[in-house]
Amino acid sequence: MLRQLGYIPNLLTIYRLTIAIPAAYCLYIGYFPCAFFLYLSGIFTDFLDGFIARKFKMETKLGIILDPIADKLLILSYIVVLYCKGFPYQPSKVLVLSFLLKEFTVILGFLLFLRKREVPKPNLFGKMATTFLFFDGLILLYENWSGINLKVIQQTVEFLAIISLLEATILYIKEGLSKLGKLP
Repeated sequence: MLRQLGYIPNLLTIYRLTIAIPAAYCLYIGYFPCAFFLYLSGIFTDFLDGFIARKFKMETKLGIILDPIADKLLILSYIVVLYCKGFPYQPSKVLVLSFLLKEFTVILGFLLFLRKREVPKPNLFGKMATTFLFFDGLILLYENWSGINLKVIQQTVEFLAIISLLEATILYIKEGLSKLGKLP
């Protein structure tokens, strides 16, 4: 598994893991250009690592584990800072609760299936939710940076993120119950 660290998709994921804290710090101190660039580069590497891994058959067990952790850390970092600093433009409480519910469900599923050496597989709605959360974060960063209110766009993206998060949660629960033999 150590050899897998050198694979380009895994290096891109590791980059995303390492920028979450500096990006959050830049946001915290109000250095928006830096925060925006770091978050944008993190989003870009998320799409790029998956593309490269699939295109060049470089998918690894390490990447399957690290990729969602990097996504969650990047998303959580901007949510926490926006709330802690009391910025004028923040994600809604419904979005935050939906995000936490989905992540709690995934972690619980991971722990339940660890004994079976299975990992809950990402579903389409989970991937959509991550994409919408990334874009919501960029919009919120830009709003706080520029002072320009993009409420209609931001609320639309946030609504789509919430729906995707809730649907992903339902699908994770259904998958878990079917594997436990509780659903057909």
